[in-house]
Parts: sequence; structure tokens; C-alpha cells
Amino acid sequence: MKEKLKPVLAVILGLSFAFLIIILSQMLGHILYPIPDQFKNIDFSDPANRPQLEALMAMAPTGSLIIVLVGYMLAAFGGGFLAAKIDSTRTTKLGLIVGTLLTLAGISNLMMIPHPIWFVLINLPSYLLFAWLGSRTVNPQ
Repeated sequence: MKEKLKPVLAVILGLSFAFLIIILSQMLGHILYPIPDQFKNIDFSDPANRPQLEALMAMAPTGSLIIVLVGYMLAAFGGGFLAAKIDSTRTTKLGLIVGTLLTLAGISNLMMIPHPIWFVLINLPSYLLFAWLGSRTVNPQ
């Protein structure tokens, strides 16, 4: 029974680690590129505030978007690495599962928050690629 739960635990911990990296990278982005004062008290979870969210994203500095993008890549790499490290018998499979789940979360994020097209084109394939790379570093064969 323990061996059957190991890959599930590996994926859950890999995803948790990836989400932690994403949170930390977004915190860094907000430190380096603070949200302008006119947007600080807006509840962006309210659909009525979608125009303000679109305006904020349209004025987002490229540097802040790059920090987010690199954070997503590091998160996918770290999540794939950790999942593969926990269960080294299924390394790339677990990395790809983590990458797929992160891709689905990324699609959801892109549907809720408008992003520039260049960001979308780089972001979507990066989850699978970097999770796979992370898992391959555990067992490169």
C-alpha cells in the first residue's frame, strides 16, 4: 500500500513546492514593482472590477511580467524535481504530471487575468518543459 501512495504524495508535494515558489516570486515582483496607488484597494476577485484589472495589466512593466514568468519556470522545475526525487522509480512521469497540473492552473490564471500575448506564448509550454527538465535532473537516463 505504501508504494502505491508514494507517487501521489510525490505529486502533491511537488505541486505544493511549485505553488510556494510561485507565491514567493510574485511577492518579489510586488516588492520590485509595487502596484500603483490607484489600484491598491480594488477587489480584483469581483468581476465588476475587470476593467481596472485590464488597465493594471496593460500598464504592468515588462520586468514585472518577466519575474512572474521566471517564477513559473522555476516553480515547474522545482515541482518536477521534488516529485521525481520523492519517487525516483517514476521520475519523468511524475514530472510531467506536475507540469500538466501546473499548465491547467496556468490556463485558468490566463483566463481570469488578461496577459500580453508574448507572455501567454512563453508561459504555456514552459510548465511541461521545466517540470520535465526538473525531473530529468534526478535521473538523467
